[in-house]
Amino acid sequence: MKRFVLAWLILTPSLLAVAPVPTPTAAPFSDKVCPNATIPVREFNALMANPNTLVDQAIGSARRVIDVYKTCGDAMQLASSNPGGTNEVPSPTSGIEGFHLAQIRQAQYYVIVGRLQRLTENYNSARDSYQTALDLVKQTIDWKSPSQYYANNVQTGMGSMRNPTTDFSVYRQSAIDIRDDALAEMKLLPKSAVPK
Repeated sequence: MKRFVLAWLILTPSLLAVAPVPTPTAAPFSDKVCPNATIPVREFNALMANPNTLVDQAIGSARRVIDVYKTCGDAMQLASSNPGGTNEVPSPTSGIEGFHLAQIRQAQYYVIVGRLQRLTENYNSARDSYQTALDLVKQTIDWKSPSQYYANNVQTGMGSMRNPTTDFSVYRQSAIDIRDDALAEMKLLPKSAVPK
């Protein structure tokens, strides 16, 4: 079995922007948006810090993190489908924005899984992992708030005003960065692994 070597796995700045890798002096990882992800992420980080970790163990751990974020995101998507008719600025940690954050975190780990699969020459699986990451972030990149306008309630008849803070997801730039990383990783695959 191939041993997992950490020297080659360099997390890109876009991955660090959303979920920084803890340093020895940093507090342990904690996820306040998806609290059930805290322990799986800590376990994954511990495996990544151990140079004797097997690649299959790291991939399995990353997949557990992905599953937890999927469950969390599904719950947030369900909550966002019942907004109660308000036109408030969405919270970045709940509802549709919480769903976007959960999708981005899933995509981050799919890119990591793809890298591990590529390095073990499992090219078709790597391509599938990168494609899944691309599919996840596409929803966040393309999302536009259905309530781009809000009523001015100061006086009747004042009309509507544009609310630019809700045009796109607050996580759009992170999603774009992950998309760019996944596309760059796909270019590293042999042509036989990329569908025509």
